[in-house]
Amino acid sequence: MARAFSLLLATVAHAFVAPRRTAPLVAPRRAAKKQAPELSLLGAAALGVTAGNIAQLALPPMGSLAVGVANIAGYHVLMRKSEAEGAPSWRKSQGETRVEWARHVFETEEWTYAIQTLRNAITTNAFLASTVLTLSGLSIGSLWKTVVATIGLGFWRTPEFWQLASAGSCLLLSAYSFSQSARLMVHAGFMFPVAARGGAVSRAAVEAVMVRSHVLQWGGWRWLYLGAWVATWVLGGEYVACASSFALTFLLMTEDRKPPEAVGL
Repeated sequence: MARAFSLLLATVAHAFVAPRRTAPLVAPRRAAKKQAPELSLLGAAALGVTAGNIAQLALPPMGSLAVGVANIAGYHVLMRKSEAEGAPSWRKSQGETRVEWARHVFETEEWTYAIQTLRNAITTNAFLASTVLTLSGLSIGSLWKTVVATIGLGFWRTPEFWQLASAGSCLLLSAYSFSQSARLMVHAGFMFPVAARGGAVSRAAVEAVMVRSHVLQWGGWRWLYLGAWVATWVLGGEYVACASSFALTFLLMTEDRKPPEAVGL
């Protein structure tokens, strides 16, 4: 009875918190933008609570975890499919921005500006890679302790092993993506003047390297988000992981939308 009442409260909360499709007749554009993140966070929280209560009522623990994994995987499959069909997204639009930026640098030959921009991006990616790598080291250390403690019992059968292995894998992939993004930006810095003079490197190659660097940076953030989702499994169990998967996909939908043309962010 308590679970059913909690489910009812969460559903009602989601109905009140979810963003409305009908807009007021007169509303300042900036005010609406300030309210959007707040509504997204509250809507994600309400959706996660609702999903968690439903899973707890209807599914066993591993079944609810499977639902969470399928939810996140299905979201990314659909996003990739929509991008292939020409739908706008943050990743796609920012890749096009990198191409336009490279062409601007070639046309204006503002090499100092280009070097400063690339240097800032390289520093950011290097910092993120080192930070995430440190976190992954902590996860791998805990994983090794779990393996040693359960070596005679079949460590691969314990949930702790799979939890820590999943968290460590996501963090390692995130660090790898950030580091490779920085590496490609370093290459692009050397390629720009060579391509401008019509050397062995073409301008199209420089543009492709910039787009690839952006995709890897996006992947680093995405693996970091997935690592945070795995942390909810480690800390809260399977039902919490199921609920947080729906909250995560709700937030990712807001993050993956194409940025407004007037703002560009």
